[in-house]
Amino acid sequence: MNLNHITETILLLSIAGAFGIIIGRIRIFNVSIGVGGVLFSSLILGHFGFKIEREMIEFLRDAGLAFFVYTIGIQIGPVFFESFKKNGLKLNFLAMIVVTLAFILALIIKYFTRLDIAKIAGIMSGAVTNTPGLAAAQTLIAQADGNLTRSDICGVAYAVTYPFGIFGIIIAIILLKKIFSINLEEERKLFSKHNNSTNVELLNEKTDIFALFVGISAGIMLGAIPIKVPGFPIPIKLGSAGGPLLVALVLGNTKKTGPITWTLPLPANLVLRELGIIIFLACVGLRSGAKFVESIVNGEGIIWMLLGSVITFIPIFLIGLIGIKFFKLNFFPICGLLSGAMTDPPAMSFSEKFCNSEIPALSFTTVYALTMFLRIIYAQILVIFFQ
Repeated sequence: MNLNHITETILLLSIAGAFGIIIGRIRIFNVSIGVGGVLFSSLILGHFGFKIEREMIEFLRDAGLAFFVYTIGIQIGPVFFESFKKNGLKLNFLAMIVVTLAFILALIIKYFTRLDIAKIAGIMSGAVTNTPGLAAAQTLIAQADGNLTRSDICGVAYAVTYPFGIFGIIIAIILLKKIFSINLEEERKLFSKHNNSTNVELLNEKTDIFALFVGISAGIMLGAIPIKVPGFPIPIKLGSAGGPLLVALVLGNTKKTGPITWTLPLPANLVLRELGIIIFLACVGLRSGAKFVESIVNGEGIIWMLLGSVITFIPIFLIGLIGIKFFKLNFFPICGLLSGAMTDPPAMSFSEKFCNSEIPALSFTTVYALTMFLRIIYAQILVIFFQ
């Protein structure tokens, strides 16, 4: 069923979003996957033959991604720059190691399995739950091939490995608490004693729609600029994820320029963010759904899951151990660090509820921007150099 009409496309995305939210609210061992459920609802729809024409789905995917990362950047901009006056450098250093270890593991898997790089890129992106990295990899693969076949396979590998990408972080957090016999109340008191951190609030009276579209336009234009890097065979672009994110961080920190207010009221920010990621995940699932079940049935998908679990778990568990044991970091920031290093909002939500505190959100926002940027760059490096 090829849905060429705009109204049918909107209907299909709405159905995928609605059922995905229901799936995301299902709790297993008191854990839910949140907005990640949209990926699975759209995979189901894609499996049963529901499609959106290629040009339309690519437009919607990139538009959703741009709104998602821009609203994140606008919110965390002030926290991002302020964090470097405190533990920001330490936290970002550890987060950078998490990202780099995942990349190295992907290369090791590539070397020993000889899997196609499209599959490796999808496995890595799904294992670290990074949708912008997936988009960057898919764009390069499609440009190299001139068609979407391998790009779709990349999306299937992402979808297969995504679930443990979420639950792997949660398992690591629970294990770290057990290993170090963490008392959450004592950790909360220790953090409060040594820190006077407060959350950044976005409390504008109204949404400046003009500023929103100016900011996103600037981000899209920045993302389209080719950046020549010595040693790279082709220029690297920040793309529809990296460009808007970088612009949003700067504008979020600036807050206001003359009559233009760059920041958004928090409710508006959250609505646009959720809408953006829902549209993006729905597009990924609908494009990959036709091949998802096939990959599981023929056994290859199971192998992808196992390989993805290695990329997910080893870096975050290792850095969690190092952060607590050697860097003497409080458990609450560690939870946020691991969630942020994986750019994983569902894991962040779990961390806040698990700790019964907003403290993890501070380290999450501190490392999110750098790790998002690195995930996008590493995904492109993987495809450019290891085809």
